[in-house]
Amino acid sequence: MTAHSNLTKRLTDLFDTFHQRLSAFEREANAAGPGILDDARFYRQLRDDSHLLAEQLLGLLDEHGGEAVWPIATRALQSHPLHQNHLLQSDFISHAFRKPNGYAGDKDLMIMICDNAHRGNSAYAMLKNQVYQDLPAAEAVRQRIRSLRGRLGNLPDNAYVLNLACGPAIEVQDYLKEHPTKAVHFDLLDHDIHTTRYTSRNIRGSRVRHLIGNAFQIVKGDYRAVSPRPLLWSHCSPKDDFKARSGQWKIPLKYRRFELQCDHYDLVYSAGLYDYIDDFPDNPERGARALTRRLYDLLKPHGTLIIGNFLAQGQANPHKKAHRLMMEIYSEWKLLYRTKLEIESFLSTLPQGEFEYQYTNERFEDSQAQPSTIGFLHITRAK
Repeated sequence: MTAHSNLTKRLTDLFDTFHQRLSAFEREANAAGPGILDDARFYRQLRDDSHLLAEQLLGLLDEHGGEAVWPIATRALQSHPLHQNHLLQSDFISHAFRKPNGYAGDKDLMIMICDNAHRGNSAYAMLKNQVYQDLPAAEAVRQRIRSLRGRLGNLPDNAYVLNLACGPAIEVQDYLKEHPTKAVHFDLLDHDIHTTRYTSRNIRGSRVRHLIGNAFQIVKGDYRAVSPRPLLWSHCSPKDDFKARSGQWKIPLKYRRFELQCDHYDLVYSAGLYDYIDDFPDNPERGARALTRRLYDLLKPHGTLIIGNFLAQGQANPHKKAHRLMMEIYSEWKLLYRTKLEIESFLSTLPQGEFEYQYTNERFEDSQAQPSTIGFLHITRAK
């Protein structure tokens, strides 16, 4: 028997065991009905079994080569009834796995995480979903929104804000509800028209622009963005419209054009984008370092750039390797995890002596003294 076939057999045995175990729990939970949602014993049992599966799976994979064999486990799991019958009963795991908008961390999943409500078509499905919505990574996402909302609350009147890869911009929605008369201006920029359509419906007013743009264009110094004209949203598909050579004359009819201005913003922030942006230490004109410089150039003197990145696993990080395994093997949701030093290396392209920075966790506290799942750079332009 080859090493890979031995691993596949052991994976199948593990999945068989937990499929049987979870199926018995599912029958008990659904027989009890919705009332079990208020019974902490049921939740704890399912949480403990779910975490035990991930830990045993991780241990098995470590025995057979570590992360190099994670793709084998992914294929084996997706072909096993455990995946369809149990893991995908969680709306969280199912949405990330199916990627209806082409990528896992879309605005719908961010809304799901932030709402943190019971979701599912059975008592068991709701409990199963809650297990994953309670993972440290999900709580860190909720916390970073609370921290950003607090940071927005400190802005003066007539401040200008750019939120890059804005997603549902929940912190902006909350801010505008709490400060309805404060004259702060927001540019909400995302690559996904579904996201921009959502923000345009839910965040209204003359102080907000809903823009479609691409971070990889910004890396190249291209600050152009567009916004579908009112009443023409259903006719707009930026991916198709801007690729097609024919019909270019229609673009001005369908879209309004904008350009982000340098030396313009009091606050620029991007909370989750860097988790997907490669870094090229030998080529500062590409990737995360180049993007940091381009975003810095948008700041006014004394303006601040805030960028976040999920942290590599470590003793002080509640987001453990078994949790990461759940994301990557259950739903094929992969992030670029980085250390504090790797995140701080993004500063290398900025003009020396012309900025100050602070490094924090998702609570915007000194991460040296606190557990951290996400690292944030707060870069303030001095002049």
